[in-house]
Amino acid sequence: SYSFVKVTANHTISAGFAALPAPSNLVLALNTGGREYTNSSGVKYVADQYFFGGASGKSSASIKGTQEGTLYQDQRYGNFYYAIPVANGSYDLTLKFVETTHSARNQRVFDLWAEGRLSLNDLDIYAAAGKDTALDVTFTVTVSDGLLNLDFMPSTGDAQASGILIKKASGTPKKAPGKLKRYFSTQPK
Repeated sequence: SYSFVKVTANHTISAGFAALPAPSNLVLALNTGGREYTNSSGVKYVADQYFFGGASGKSSASIKGTQEGTLYQDQRYGNFYYAIPVANGSYDLTLKFVETTHSARNQRVFDLWAEGRLSLNDLDIYAAAGKDTALDVTFTVTVSDGLLNLDFMPSTGDAQASGILIKKASGTPKKAPGKLKRYFSTQPK
């Protein structure tokens, strides 16, 4: 804001705005369960697409551990999968999660299979990050058939995801964590 003082004649004020450029290695940012969303860094998350099954939902919870709480409030949940068209190659995949429903362990437990490999085994978002806290998991996947396949398979309750970020792989491949330990979140508790 700007305060004008001692103005004695008509004036014109102009402001110009430009979108921040997206990172050059960005392939796709997907707001799972939600509408298009642009974060504070200028990354445009497109509306949910390329999914089969599950349902979409929205939480009004205040999300800790991130400045992008709006993104984490949208969710795809249930038993679902994504088949995302991408060029063959290696990608750094970041999956964004938050537990907004349950306040105890073992209420939502699921596996994630990426490209036919078990990448997250028995993920319990609450046990890993706590309630209403952003949890990002990044690992490298290789696509050889033009589709990035992500299968979210619940064993207790529903699987859940709030966002998918796909970037061209950079440097050393990041291994899928398999099982997550407590406090594996975007910021310390």
